Amino acid sequence: METTTENVLKPVLVTFKHSGLTTADLKKPVKITANDTVALCSDGNAIDGILINVEADVCGVLISGDVTLEYSGSAPDLGACALLAAAAGKIKKFATAALTAGYQAWGFTEAKTGASASGLANDTTTYGAIIVIDGVAKEVSIVGSAAQTLTTVAAEIQTDIGAAGTCAVVSGKIRITSATTGAASTVRISDGNDSTDEALFATLTHANPAVDAAVDGTVDASGPHTYYRVWSVDSDNNLVRFRMV
Repeated sequence: METTTENVLKPVLVTFKHSGLTTADLKKPVKITANDTVALCSDGNAIDGILINVEADVCGVLISGDVTLEYSGSAPDLGACALLAAAAGKIKKFATAALTAGYQAWGFTEAKTGASASGLANDTTTYGAIIVIDGVAKEVSIVGSAAQTLTTVAAEIQTDIGAAGTCAVVSGKIRITSATTGAASTVRISDGNDSTDEALFATLTHANPAVDAAVDGTVDASGPHTYYRVWSVDSDNNLVRFRMV
């Protein structure tokens, strides 16, 4: 018994309006741009169908059935695989962008390293701040004698925020980074705390008058995508056969 994945599904074509499509655009992915109207996909667009035939003002678009198209980039996975339109009428495998963690830093008016003196009193004076990580407030309270360098300041902050994030001297700044990633990954530094502690960051030698702008975690920015059933991949010719659904 021979196997085949070609022309095994009855194709479903829908007639749409268009403006400017030509026969040179056949077998390219298209997107819906207005009521009953399609245009060629741009790189990164979700695929609404494949252009099969075209006339002056209308065109036939495959919305269900099997089709072979040229792909760019890495080969699509066999089986369920998310696909997007690519440049030049090709398609490509959806690439999940690396999610990043949110962070916020407090800088200085002069160059600093971890070994730089903190400027905190070398006694039992306590200094504080409120660090809100992923929406949860962490109260920081540091004894001056335990934090005489920026590295030890960061270590004391780390102790108070625990597993919620990390604190380190990065590029001459004290940076606090969330332990999570994605859009909900956030850090907000507020100098001083609810206790009677002195303001921590304002007391550091050469500290900037205000905290740097917060950088929130990122979400997947690769664009909209749909899963299709990939039946075969010809990596020698960069061709992929998949089922439109």
